[in-house]
Amino acid sequence: MKTHPSTDVSSTDVSSTDVSRDIFIVTQTFPPHIGGMESVMYALANGLAARGYNMHVFGDKPFDAASENFSFSHTDWFKPWRAWRKKLSLTAALRQQTDPLIICDSWKSVAAVPDIERIGGRLVVLAHGQEYLKTGRHAERVSRALARTHILIANSKDTLERATPFLPSAQVTRHVIAPTFALPADAPPITLTKNDNRAPLKLVSLCRLEARKGLAQTIKALAGMKSELPDFTWQIAGIGPEAENLHATIRACGLEDQVFLSGHLDVEDKVEFLSNADLFIMPSYQHGNSLEGFGISYIEAARFGVPALAGNTGGAREAVLHGETGWCVDTLNPDELAAALREAMTDTERREQLGRQAQERYLAEFTGPDILDRFANLCGLR
Repeated sequence: MKTHPSTDVSSTDVSSTDVSRDIFIVTQTFPPHIGGMESVMYALANGLAARGYNMHVFGDKPFDAASENFSFSHTDWFKPWRAWRKKLSLTAALRQQTDPLIICDSWKSVAAVPDIERIGGRLVVLAHGQEYLKTGRHAERVSRALARTHILIANSKDTLERATPFLPSAQVTRHVIAPTFALPADAPPITLTKNDNRAPLKLVSLCRLEARKGLAQTIKALAGMKSELPDFTWQIAGIGPEAENLHATIRACGLEDQVFLSGHLDVEDKVEFLSNADLFIMPSYQHGNSLEGFGISYIEAARFGVPALAGNTGGAREAVLHGETGWCVDTLNPDELAAALREAMTDTERREQLGRQAQERYLAEFTGPDILDRFANLCGLR
């Protein structure tokens, strides 16, 4: 069973692309590991390959690409020497290239790229958000990597603003593209399970279980106003270091019969999980040097007409438009969080309206084929 998603490329005319063009992806995040960035990089490689480009992926860990339409090589060495070994492999692959396009999953992967000016190609670097929060020697390393970059593609306006001070040259072209390469081109009919007043509201979360996701604060808010709310269940899907604390918080708040941790959710199970939901919950906030650069899961929920309760920091405010496709709150303000939960759970008409608008925005702005077309255009591939 594959754990990485396929990319819908049905709307693309492959014959219109330059099929002789070679594109190289240098990445530290790729399947078989499971995660948001792993899915993004797989979808990018697969989607561009389906458009006719000769795709070559250089990763860190083994990946069986026998059934894929791109080549894959890996450098599974000790971390201190991994970039050096990867650079040797990439240098050999680039010897016959005259104008290669190299895409790095982040500034960290630039260390594995040989002298791009000598080769004569272009270097594209993806920016995600929290990697631009640190200072000191870390900031110096980021600036040195970005000094070699031709095109920086950020996942949100917020991320671009955070990355801009690290860009040493005005010559670096800067763009914002949502990282929704893997999402389908269609949206299913909205299932209005909330019209049945006898059924409990279905709240869902789908994320890595980290403190910054705001789940513990939400559990406490629900417990504090339980008597004011309709009956509900809340399924939290995902794994991560916060799992034990969430279990303890659920028990302490007496919500064991309503709030459940479901563990890892396979890609194939997302459809049923989200299509039956009434409200998506992930009120993320900045926790130390960690924040939500964008939040693909908000957009996955929007595809099914599910509005989201999000935080108001980082790129979450761009993935969820407050008052239009969901609610963006200060998670660390208990009164504000409780007020948003109360409205989302008690005002059926409002919740369904925001869900419809979320789905409409998904179709207009976030489908994988359209996002991939934008990426190709901005990189000069079409």
